[in-house]
Amino acid sequence: MDELRVSVSGIRGKVGSSFTPESVSKWITAYGTWLGGGKVAVGADSRTSNEMMRAVCNGALLATGCEVIDLGVLPTPSLGVAVRTLGMAGGISITASHNPIEWNGLKFFTATGTVLNAPLFEQLLTVYNSEKRNYVGWAGFKKPSVLADPCKTHLDAVLNMSVLDVSGIQQRKFRVAVDCFHGAGGELIPRLLQELGCEVFLRGCEMDGLFEGDPEPRTENLKNLGALVRDNNCAFGAAVDPDADRLALVDENGKPVTEELTLALAVKLVTRHRKGDVVANLSTSMVTSDAATQNDCRFHRSKIGEINVVDMMHEVDAIIGGEGNGGVIYPEVHYGRDALTGIAMILQLLSEDNTTMREQKNSLPDYYLHKQKLPMDDVDLAALSDSLKNEFSDWHFDTRDGYHVSKPNQWFQLRASNTEPVIRLFVEAGSRDLALEMAEHITGIIKSSR
Repeated sequence: MDELRVSVSGIRGKVGSSFTPESVSKWITAYGTWLGGGKVAVGADSRTSNEMMRAVCNGALLATGCEVIDLGVLPTPSLGVAVRTLGMAGGISITASHNPIEWNGLKFFTATGTVLNAPLFEQLLTVYNSEKRNYVGWAGFKKPSVLADPCKTHLDAVLNMSVLDVSGIQQRKFRVAVDCFHGAGGELIPRLLQELGCEVFLRGCEMDGLFEGDPEPRTENLKNLGALVRDNNCAFGAAVDPDADRLALVDENGKPVTEELTLALAVKLVTRHRKGDVVANLSTSMVTSDAATQNDCRFHRSKIGEINVVDMMHEVDAIIGGEGNGGVIYPEVHYGRDALTGIAMILQLLSEDNTTMREQKNSLPDYYLHKQKLPMDDVDLAALSDSLKNEFSDWHFDTRDGYHVSKPNQWFQLRASNTEPVIRLFVEAGSRDLALEMAEHITGIIKSSR
């Protein structure tokens, strides 16, 4: 049987194999016991197993004395906003984010509307491993309830961002194409665009969980969105993953802008209006640090993982942060990745600069970031240490998360994935040829170190 992937990013597994009613119930009763009761929001993306898993989740929470507020199918950031603004004790999002259709997972939230950080997750893990659960008797059950329009608070927060000129965007009447990959953003994202005066062209907005291939909004998965943009003369196209916390873009010609530039463009907008610190993780493109420093803002790198970015944002009181996978984190709205925030910021940038998406892309420094997955069995990260240090002796080493090895305008990283059974290799340089050459060199070192 496949094992569950357990990390600070949450729990993920294959439905019917490792991700079963039994395994889910064990985690949820541990979470309910750890919380000690209170109101808990439960939401899900659109995966086909989620109707069943919501029932399991709700029952397990009720068994531990929690009061369940069932939010139904909605974006993960919408759940986070609801937890915080409605004063709930916590929340659970049933989602495997960008993972393929056969996967599902759990994300656990605190009362602040953010996912659990490492110390809190360790507390939950201790309860999980203890096998002790605080089950209530017949008189201890709370009646579940639902929340009318659970996404409205999130939508209002985005529309009220201080960097947004809603009327100015509305006057532009942008034409925007959207691909939600049959995920949980299929209703809310078109709703946001309509509120901003856009004419919207939809693809994959049926929230049925029947993903057409890989649902991760990466360059190779944006061809259909690009065609929709070209066919309808759109200003740009927006693609989001199944739980709508990550955003990738295509330009007015239907060509991918890549998910790496989503955060860079958001940082460009925010730092021209406000000065402060910016945070991104170690695997994020240098273009984001350039966007921050060009506007005289300090830039910091955190370990990989949404909550690690959030923790550092709190530490330095950052004005914006995120991840190069298309995840924009803007504290005014929510301390979590949010595709809706990203879309609104892109519209604002195009509106106030009166430019095209291609012109916005061309305004940023041009790097090439190569991303590669390596089978976990093929890589022994511990055994690589001496080989890498000998080969790159004059480079800077950061070992907070695998190996992040850098020099000016060039870096690479090797790390174990939090969400998949793979080792991730990232290589960034000033050109495609140089990045690919370096990737080949690094994989050669890996092979010789086995």
